[in-house]
Amino acid sequence: MSIRSSYPDVEEKWALHRRDFLMFGSAAVLGAAATSVTAAATLRVVAAPEAGAVLSVGFSEHTAPVAADDEHVLSSVIPAESLRVSDGSFRHSGVRVLVHGFSAPRPAAPVSVRLSTFAPVGETAVPFLAWAHSASASSPRISFLASLDENGTLPVAIERREPVTRWNRMFAVAEPANTLPDLASLERSGNVCRLSSGDRGDVRLRPGTYFIALRRTASDRRPDWSSIAIDATAADFSAALRRNGAPVDFEYVAVTVTNPVA
Repeated sequence: MSIRSSYPDVEEKWALHRRDFLMFGSAAVLGAAATSVTAAATLRVVAAPEAGAVLSVGFSEHTAPVAADDEHVLSSVIPAESLRVSDGSFRHSGVRVLVHGFSAPRPAAPVSVRLSTFAPVGETAVPFLAWAHSASASSPRISFLASLDENGTLPVAIERREPVTRWNRMFAVAEPANTLPDLASLERSGNVCRLSSGDRGDVRLRPGTYFIALRRTASDRRPDWSSIAIDATAADFSAALRRNGAPVDFEYVAVTVTNPVA
């Protein structure tokens, strides 16, 4: 796996510095993950919703906002689970992943979000903490290459955490400071979306942009993707979703997948 930042370095607590990405091989991936988790130490003591962070996934065939002169031009979003065809070439070439960022309704809750992928190394899924967000800072947009696992899937894990308050302190779970993301436990808790280029996984993998809606409470209902569109004049996918002309009322992370050589 090789990784290339799309934006200049920023000296923020949650930023992932360029030197962390100029590495190759499984040992390097483990080192990058450990470095990133140390930087994200505020996730150690948290309160989480009863269900996992991944609520639903929308999809657009666009890989970048489409510039338009008409400010009302929109492009459609569909439920990712409705996709019937995947791109089988990704099983051999791997994919280029671009994490645009995190979007939240206003006023935004002081949450922490981190996104990890996993590199297949033998029978081990080696974690790579690719991107993170907190109330005070956010990693820049990041682009990296990733390989699919033996089943032709790309696991994308998203952890959403809220600060511990006096009301939820009794339910908070303390995590060791050096704990790396674990694919099996994250999958069991509903924090993983598997993009599939084969016969397994959650949604089909093909070039385009995936909008991963996040759960804020256990009672959240899935977005009606048929009523949602992308503002073609938006500068970035992390703030582009609209419903009836207004920003959507749910949190989401936008991730674009393309061919590595594109």
